[in-house]
Amino acid sequence: MLVLDLRLPALSGLEVLRTLRDRGEAMPVLVLTAQDAVDFKVQALKMGADDYVTKPFSLEELLARVEALGGAQGDRPARAQGGGPDPRQREPRGAARRESRRAHPKEYAVLEYLMRHQGRVMSRTLITEYAWDYHFDPGTNIVDVVITRLRKKIDHGREPKLIHTVRGSATS
Repeated sequence: MLVLDLRLPALSGLEVLRTLRDRGEAMPVLVLTAQDAVDFKVQALKMGADDYVTKPFSLEELLARVEALGGAQGDRPARAQGGGPDPRQREPRGAARRESRRAHPKEYAVLEYLMRHQGRVMSRTLITEYAWDYHFDPGTNIVDVVITRLRKKIDHGREPKLIHTVRGSATS
């Protein structure tokens, strides 16, 4: 994993991030910077950053975010029944891998979160707070869009399906 500051002496952190993603580098990237303006956050996340922390920051929060991105797991890939993502490749494993493309960082974050809570119903609110680090806006369908993309990459032509929707659940 890479912890990246946006203000670097030779080139900007955004240029480094763009270069990494253009090369197909899938390592998790956590942006750590004093730039707290929303437009900087949005730009970095759209360019492929997996998380964004502003200075000053709490060491406990930074460590928790590094752990959530898999930085504390070393080379131990997350696994689920029938295959799961490989943190080093950001692709589903097994039969679904042949039909899939690389997962976008947010798709991967949502998949990893669902795998960590396998067998439990996870609300849109919890998924949004984990993957995007903001409170759920009931007017957005961002979680539905990402779940649909994941289903196309992981569950297409596969039985049993790995991702399930539970309607009417009272989780928060």
